[in-house]
Amino acid sequence: MLGYILSRVVDLYSLIILFWVITSWFPRLRRREIVRTVGRACEPVLGVARRIIPNTGRLDFSPVLVIVLLQVLASALRRLAF
Repeated sequence: MLGYILSRVVDLYSLIILFWVITSWFPRLRRREIVRTVGRACEPVLGVARRIIPNTGRLDFSPVLVIVLLQVLASALRRLAF
C-alpha cells in the first residue's frame, strides 16, 4: 500500500513539473505567486538534471529527463506495492 501511495506522489510531482514547463511558454504567468511556488518546488531537481545534460541552446531537456526518471521510479514503486 505504501508503495502505491508513494508512486502516486511521484506521479503528482511529474505533473507539477509539466505544469512548470507549460508556464514557461507564458512568461506573464511566472509572476503569479502559485507559479513561483511551483518553480521553487521544481528547480532543485531540474537544476541537478541541467548539470547532467549538456546545454543545447534554447531547448531545455532537463524536464524530460526528470519526468522519465520519475515515471521509472513510480513504476518500480507500483510493482513493489503488489
